[in-house]
Amino acid sequence: MLDKLYAEHSMSVEDFAKDPVGAFQKYNCSAIAITINGNIVFYASERHDYEEMIDVLDYLRRGDTEVNDIPSQMEDDDIDLDEIAEKMAKKLKDSDDGDFE
Repeated sequence: MLDKLYAEHSMSVEDFAKDPVGAFQKYNCSAIAITINGNIVFYASERHDYEEMIDVLDYLRRGDTEVNDIPSQMEDDDIDLDEIAEKMAKKLKDSDDGDFE
């Protein structure tokens, strides 16, 4: 039974080991399925793509929309985010379905 391929290209572990950086340049892609005897044993991805995948997994595992890195949080002495959130929640609760179309 063939494995489902989650990459545009595949290559043997021996060929990949000879020149890993060159493999990405050769195929001009972000992920390569690495095989042994025709069976996929792992995927190799470029650093940037791997880091993005980890960020997505981290977000999904948290199960919320909390922003954990301070630079991206809104900060201002005049903004009360709790008050804004309460007003938004009240408006949504008290609204009719047609209010937001």
